[in-house]
Amino acid sequence: MSQREVDMGTDTRRCWDYEFVWTPNHLTAEKLDPLRYSFDTLSEDCLKPLNSLSQSSNDVVPEQSPVNNGPPSNTPSQGMKTGLWKNDLYTTLRDNHEKHEALGRLWKQVNTIPDWVDWEQISRGQEVYYRYGLSMTVALVFQSLLGGMGTGNVVETLSRTGGFSTKVVRRRLLETAQHTLHVTQSLESIRPGGAGHVSTIRVRLLHAVVRHQIMELAKKRPSYYNVEKHGIPINDLDSVGTIHSFSTIVIWIGLRRQGIYLSDREAADYIALWRLVAHYIGAPTDVFETPEKARATMESIMLSEVDPTPAGAVLAQNMIIGLENTPPLFASRGVLEAMARWLNGKSLSDKLGIGNPDILSWIVVCWVFLTFVPTLGRSMMIRLGNIPDDNPLVKIGNERLKRGLSALDTCLSSNDWLAGDEFTAADVMIVFSLTTMRYFYPYSLREYPGIGRYLQRIGRREAYQRAMRIGDPQLVPALGLDPPKSFGS
Repeated sequence: MSQREVDMGTDTRRCWDYEFVWTPNHLTAEKLDPLRYSFDTLSEDCLKPLNSLSQSSNDVVPEQSPVNNGPPSNTPSQGMKTGLWKNDLYTTLRDNHEKHEALGRLWKQVNTIPDWVDWEQISRGQEVYYRYGLSMTVALVFQSLLGGMGTGNVVETLSRTGGFSTKVVRRRLLETAQHTLHVTQSLESIRPGGAGHVSTIRVRLLHAVVRHQIMELAKKRPSYYNVEKHGIPINDLDSVGTIHSFSTIVIWIGLRRQGIYLSDREAADYIALWRLVAHYIGAPTDVFETPEKARATMESIMLSEVDPTPAGAVLAQNMIIGLENTPPLFASRGVLEAMARWLNGKSLSDKLGIGNPDILSWIVVCWVFLTFVPTLGRSMMIRLGNIPDDNPLVKIGNERLKRGLSALDTCLSSNDWLAGDEFTAADVMIVFSLTTMRYFYPYSLREYPGIGRYLQRIGRREAYQRAMRIGDPQLVPALGLDPPKSFGS
């Protein structure tokens, strides 16, 4: 069956197990095509003066190129490391923007806030991330990034940087997570000069270096990269797609496949946050003007651009291999594959060569991510909304939570861990809901002794003790049957 289907009677489109209705906001492949050949010329104009300033500095030494200049392959052996200069490009720009006209233009652009920015809305958008942070992180890694390897033209650039080889993929994902945390940390962080603002500009300048070097190599060896076929490396279409992977794809695919539906306001606020990031990073922002327009653009790109290649399949599988049995999840390959398959669908997962996990891996992933954790999250939101106890929503939520806890207690009464004898990512993911979340939404475990014994086993693990000492040393772990004293009470 074709992965791109059109029902002319209803104007319905279907691609990769995702269905939508075509609207005037959608863009045909012909309308998207010019974006392949436009790019962030402002940062490109800054590379020569930045290089000159760096070379003249006593404490700056040129370093390994971030681009693999050997023949492209499906398993890149040389990848992006720390960048072209030992001190970061942002520092050079910040300290020298008055010395060159191009640097001044870029500095002015990234420090000028567009009229459409509403800081209260940006703050609400940041709150959305933390409200659904666990589920958003899962969606970003296993759907947006891993599923993004199905975009063939983007993979042509990634395969020349080595950023998703098995040896460095975990570090690359941690860097992505760190950037997301900087963006969502606080208003001060996303304002000019804040950690999120600075981090985004660093990414923008690194993109310029990668683009420039690939183009220079292509001039010397045209077979290295086909501009006519794949477009300019890291072009405007790629950049728009990247912002979509952090925002709209998470909202309308990643979260929904975990049973989480954002309100219209939450979606608008979260998109507004990433529209500001698009401005900082030099990507087109008009396509994120409204949630409707943003979603239509996302769907248009899915229809026109997602076409997996063998190289993309290798990079997707590299992500699974690189994350297998590594901290903080220590997840088996089966669990990782089940997460990827649930969030990306069968068709795309098959094309990307994602393995078919055993039934136990499916059970663990489906129950933890799609039953218990979303139910508990909804119950917490209802409580924070001060909805009366006799409200049907409260009653339904309480019943679902009791059923979930009962099922969990039954499982843990006869098993040490959720997957049986093996400690897996599911245990890492659920422990927050059973412990720290009880500070926000107090509930008793007196009726669930199996869960109580499970938490005692968790508490004895050296890795858990170390993580709590580092991550939240002042917090007393809520490992008992009785709920801890609620924050603010």
